[in-house]
Amino acid sequence: NDALAAALDKVKAALHDPNETTVYPNSVMQEAIAGLGDRTKAALPILEAALRDADAVVCLRAIDGIRMLGPDAKEAAPLLLGVLRDGGLGEAIYQTSYTSKLRESGPARSWPIYTDNMILYALGQIHPSPEVLPEFARMVRENRSVRHIVSNALNQFPGIRKSLEAG
Repeated sequence: NDALAAALDKVKAALHDPNETTVYPNSVMQEAIAGLGDRTKAALPILEAALRDADAVVCLRAIDGIRMLGPDAKEAAPLLLGVLRDGGLGEAIYQTSYTSKLRESGPARSWPIYTDNMILYALGQIHPSPEVLPEFARMVRENRSVRHIVSNALNQFPGIRKSLEAG
């Protein structure tokens, strides 16, 4: 299908956009994902491959794109855990800005966010299957960098503490 191929090309272009991404969610990626309509899952192989890109910006854009797919990206959970296990993105890109609304009716607001917290946020948005929880728990126990990432997330967003405790 030519329309689908063109939409997937926009996802690839969003990953390699020459313009700097200073705020997430990345509006270029949002537009590319929206262009897929109800076929967003078709972008998953492209986004998964981009998680292995040597360019940390491409990897971060892929994480953001996976988050946008929501539950359609459940299969990407082990790859996201792999990014965490390998030390996250913090050494390459320590922080960025993230825009969100605290309440649906409220104004959008941007704040600094550790890039590695976006991995945890993506995992939360895709609602990975419970099978990944033992692996995540093992990583938190055994991997100091993962503990550091989770600790930063808990300090930056105390509201997620309940979610992690529930897990």
